[in-house]
Amino acid sequence: MKKIAFSILFLIFFSGLVLGELPDQKEESLPPTPRRPVVAVAEALGVNALVWSFNYFIREDNYSFQIGWRTVEANLRHGMEWDPNKFKVNFFDHPFHGSLYFNAARSNGFNFWESAPFSFAGSLMWEFFMESEYPSYNDTVMTTFGGMALGESFYRFSEHILDDRAGGLNRVWREAAALAINPVGGSIVW
Repeated sequence: MKKIAFSILFLIFFSGLVLGELPDQKEESLPPTPRRPVVAVAEALGVNALVWSFNYFIREDNYSFQIGWRTVEANLRHGMEWDPNKFKVNFFDHPFHGSLYFNAARSNGFNFWESAPFSFAGSLMWEFFMESEYPSYNDTVMTTFGGMALGESFYRFSEHILDDRAGGLNRVWREAAALAINPVGGSIVW
């Protein structure tokens, strides 16, 4: 019961932080980013595929070896539980992963609130389909709300670094810095 109460309080706290969305500070002369929902969904799915591939081929994690239709069925039947992850995993890894989902949408023309479901859906996809461990409440909460807060910060910071008027080496450094801060935002240039 304590864990559920903590999750609810945490949810309320983080939603209070993100409710005060500020308007974008970009120059009004720049055209808005066109909405590309197919690209946003493909990038969010690609994030999960890339992270799973890293866990499978590089880290050789047990939970990535054992996924299949049986584990998906077991995850759906069992439902969610509390996962006793370490502090770093819950408060850095999950929010960073969620920020990638969030920015898959944000960088493809969606506003803040339209991008938020991408963090939630990406987290649910990972929890139910991409690992053999049972899905967890706290991972979903941290990935969703932490991803929204961190993702918006990364998005705005990278947007302030970018300058379409810059050229030469200045432009290269700006693009590289923005890509380092918001990896999904620089993944496709149309």
